[in-house]
Amino acid sequence: MSKIDELVKKQRKLTTAANTIQNELLTYTADASLLTDEQKKTLRDAIVILRESKLRYQHKKEKEARAELKHKRDLKTVENINHNVAVKLVNGLGIKSCAALIFYEHRTSAKTSTLIHPEKHVPAYFKHWLSKAQCDHDDLLTLVSEIKRAAVTNIKEVIIPDEYKVFRGSFANDDYDPNYYHPQKLTYDIGLDFLHSTLSYNFSEEAFDFINEVVRLVELSNGVTKNLQELLNWKS
Repeated sequence: MSKIDELVKKQRKLTTAANTIQNELLTYTADASLLTDEQKKTLRDAIVILRESKLRYQHKKEKEARAELKHKRDLKTVENINHNVAVKLVNGLGIKSCAALIFYEHRTSAKTSTLIHPEKHVPAYFKHWLSKAQCDHDDLLTLVSEIKRAAVTNIKEVIIPDEYKVFRGSFANDDYDPNYYHPQKLTYDIGLDFLHSTLSYNFSEEAFDFINEVVRLVELSNGVTKNLQELLNWKS
């Protein structure tokens, strides 16, 4: 339950309490006659306190909502920056490195230094597109595009731990630290250092065969394209 949901729940309880006192004890003559004037005054004072408390929670909820909205906007800005840097990194990689990146997953916390571990098996989704790419050039282009998309996602998720994106407390409280709970801004140099220090090809035989087959198909396609271009240039 979010902080705003908790505040709404408290508001409802205060409203219910105030309405119960008013309707069940003060409104009906039969019930009110059981109370002394002093008791009635005490209950009316209690209603005032409950409703004033409800207003304070209302103001707190509005402050929380504004702070959370700002947090989400700031978060989106940083995520856009990270996405653009990750795309630039992937576009600078060869297909072998891109294919290798799909086998990495995020298995770390914000407080540990261990970044990634390779998966052992080829995801079924990429097996499907590889089988299609072996028969059709357009499907090969789709496979390469999906590999690069997954590489971009994995670069962002591995370098930027999820713990930096999640905050379950109050955005409006003094203990909220946006420098911690926002994801780090990814720079091109940080990304290169990450790739150089972590990217390896110590995969299972299945994964290694997949990477090599993707490289073979891409090189074959590039070779055919080059030969056709040379042939066209020769004829012209």
